[in-house]
Amino acid sequence: METILVVEDEDIVRKLIKNVLESQGYLVLEASGAREATYMRENHPGSIDLLLTDIVLSGKSGREIAKEFLDHLPGIRVIYMSGYTGDATFQAELEKSNALFMGKPFSQDFLLKNVRYILTGVAADGDSRDRPRA
Repeated sequence: METILVVEDEDIVRKLIKNVLESQGYLVLEASGAREATYMRENHPGSIDLLLTDIVLSGKSGREIAKEFLDHLPGIRVIYMSGYTGDATFQAELEKSNALFMGKPFSQDFLLKNVRYILTGVAADGDSRDRPRA
C-alpha cells in the first residue's frame, strides 16, 4: 500500500483529497503546513511514497517543503497543486523534474490519474509515454 502525504492548508480541500485517495486504497497522511509535514516525515514509521502539496502555503511554500523532502527522501515522488499557474520559472523547473503539477480546481478522476501515473509511470490507459496534464 502506497503512502501519500497531503499538504494543504484548506481543511475542506485536504479532507476531500484524503477521502478520494483512501477510497482507492492509499494510506493518506495529512498536514496543513510545513511544520506538520516535517513532523510526518520524521515520525511516520513507514515510507512516504508521494508528497502531494499545495504550492501557496503560509510559512514555507510547497516548493520549499518538497526540496526538504527530496533532500531527506530522495526517492519520493512529488505532485504540486495550485490555483496559481503563472510562474514561468517554476514551469521550467517542473519540466526538468519528475514532479507533476495540477491546477486547481481538478476533478477526482484527474487527481487519481496523476497519482497513479507518478507512482507507477503508467497512465490510466496503460500508456507509459503520456503524462497526464492539467
